[in-house]
Amino acid sequence: MRAELLAVVLVNVLTNPVLNVALDFAYRASPAAYWPALAAGEIAVVLVEWRLLMALTERESGETLRMAIAINVVSLLVGFLLLWVA
Repeated sequence: MRAELLAVVLVNVLTNPVLNVALDFAYRASPAAYWPALAAGEIAVVLVEWRLLMALTERESGETLRMAIAINVVSLLVGFLLLWVA
C-alpha cells in the first residue's frame, strides 16, 4: 500500500507541472484557449497517469484508470479552491 501511495504521488508530481506549463502557454496565446486546453490536458494527464500507475502498481487496468480519474478530479478541485481563496 505504501508503494502504491508513493506511485500515486510520483505520477502526479511528474504530470502536474507539465500540465500547468502547457496551460500557461495556452492562456498567454489566447485566454479563450484556457478552458479547451484544460479539458484536453486533463484527459491527456489521466491517460498518462493511468498507464504509469499500471506500470508501477500491481492493480488492474480498470482500477488504475479509476485511480487516475479520482486523483485528477481531486487535484483540479483543490487547484480551483486555492485560486478562489488566493
